[in-house]
Amino acid sequence: MSPVGRAEVSANVIAFPGRPAPPADEPSDEATSVPTRNLRVPLFAGHEDCMLLDLGVIVPLLPAVRAMTRAHQHTALVERNIPELTKDVLLALYDGMTPDEVRRHITCQWQAEEPVDPQYYRGSDWESETRIVATLVKERHDWHGTPYSAMAVRVPDGAATQLALTLRREPFAIAVTELGKEGPRAAEGVRIGTMHRFKGLEFQRVFLTSVSEGQVPHQRVEAFRDTDPRRYERELQRARSLLFVAATRSRDELVITWNGGPSRFLPTSIETPLAAPRTRR
Repeated sequence: MSPVGRAEVSANVIAFPGRPAPPADEPSDEATSVPTRNLRVPLFAGHEDCMLLDLGVIVPLLPAVRAMTRAHQHTALVERNIPELTKDVLLALYDGMTPDEVRRHITCQWQAEEPVDPQYYRGSDWESETRIVATLVKERHDWHGTPYSAMAVRVPDGAATQLALTLRREPFAIAVTELGKEGPRAAEGVRIGTMHRFKGLEFQRVFLTSVSEGQVPHQRVEAFRDTDPRRYERELQRARSLLFVAATRSRDELVITWNGGPSRFLPTSIETPLAAPRTRR
């Protein structure tokens, strides 16, 4: 079947060609009656890069998207991120998620009215940064009684083993377990994993490490800036969405650390990160 046109990703809805977008305060589910057809959808506003979607897949997701939009339309979170919500749905489908998986993903990602206000720490290098995180995790356990299993640390690809060694060694002696595809590999211990492993999970305290320029987004993305601008935009959006998902996994405390320069996705209003804490012996 041939595409029927393009859908516009606006501030709060996905509007189909030939069908006016409903007002933000009076969303309609009329689109659910649209027959199953193929639709070419732009991934990003202002770009011609499109994906072919079956309306029978995308349409059932719209009421959930709109309901979450209504629930949060007056919060600062949504003012910043409503455009990313619709894009996130499209990217999730683009990445091969089923409709049920997309529903769980977007519900998990957008159920909180506001993310926890983060604390920021900067290390002089990766080793220093890992010791900052280890100190903070130890303090939360020893001083505040937070179980290790209620805390999670996000690490860049390939860094889980090094961080685990730092946490296990003295003076920290912290139990750890890695997050695998099926969840934590042990019942006890601080959860360690990449941002991809954080999807669908929730923790009392979350520590996001290496949120540095060159890591989030990864420096390899820059190779596409001039050679493939549309892919460059897609990769930036994926990195931004992953960071947002990871940051909303925390119920009570969010700590963001980096070494070198902070990621471009962090607020520019950060003046001086908190100094590295000292370990109590």
